[in-house]
Amino acid sequence: MIRLTCIIATIVIAAAFAPVNAGKSALTLAAGGEVKLISGGKTSALERGMRVSANQVVETGADGYATIQMSPSLIARIGENSRVEIKSLPGGKNLVQLALKRGSLGARAKKGQQAQIETPAAVAAVRGTEFIVEADGDESTVLVNEGAVAVSDAEGNSENVKAGNKAEVGPEGLKLAIMEEFEKRKFEIFEQFEAQKNEMKNLLEEQKQKTQDLMDSVRPEGL
Repeated sequence: MIRLTCIIATIVIAAAFAPVNAGKSALTLAAGGEVKLISGGKTSALERGMRVSANQVVETGADGYATIQMSPSLIARIGENSRVEIKSLPGGKNLVQLALKRGSLGARAKKGQQAQIETPAAVAAVRGTEFIVEADGDESTVLVNEGAVAVSDAEGNSENVKAGNKAEVGPEGLKLAIMEEFEKRKFEIFEQFEAQKNEMKNLLEEQKQKTQDLMDSVRPEGL
């Protein structure tokens, strides 16, 4: 009975740290400060290695952040004082849909990856780019560092925002402008993505080996 319990517990742990493309779920690469995962009315702390699925909400406090691999081709960083709903993850369609209720969300999407970010004031349609979306009440800003992002407002107005530029959406409509230097510096945080991804890869490999070692230790002789 003790051996069986060990095996079951190990399988559960392995499932929590499954590869990032396992099913329709996203993998938390890093999390710090106050970060909550809200699902079905229940709230729990979001930690590195945990899975996030469609219809769940990630919420951060004043010192909180989370870096989540939404798909093999898209990594997103949720900033402080933010609330993001995971609307859909890649399944039959290569599309990630997120709703930024407030705060900031930055993402790097590889070529071919589609993403749609909704805010109370705008919708950003993405295909292979590096961008940041900020939402504050009825005002939203979309910053584009690489590639291009199609931004539309509630009135149906749309603009294609190219690298080095931004779109501002508010009560006065949608307008384009050149990013300022302090806005460009916001993208420096993206440099951490690869390091966080590699750390998680090493953690997964370590967990996989521990799981295999434990299963080998409880396996009856001759099997």
